[in-house]
Amino acid sequence: MLFIRSRRKVTFSVAIDIKVKRVKYCVSKGIHDCGIVADVRYLPVRKESFDIVLCLDLIEHLCKKDGLKLLIELDRIAKKQIIVHTPNGFYAV
Repeated sequence: MLFIRSRRKVTFSVAIDIKVKRVKYCVSKGIHDCGIVADVRYLPVRKESFDIVLCLDLIEHLCKKDGLKLLIELDRIAKKQIIVHTPNGFYAV
């Protein structure tokens, strides 16, 4: 996110993670402007809240059913674009 912010005009970014510690870290380091602690399968965010939704290295940790829930949620909260990055294969945490 820092790389993206250095190259593009990002007016506001929000970290979403299930771990409070990770959200606090991202906000304290200026990676994101604010954070939400939540399960990504059930995001407490209104429909079309963000122009772009960026999902990095997450979906591979979910089973297929939950991965589909995540994609539905990302589609619900995005206005314009969704970017999903994942390595190959499933990775159990």
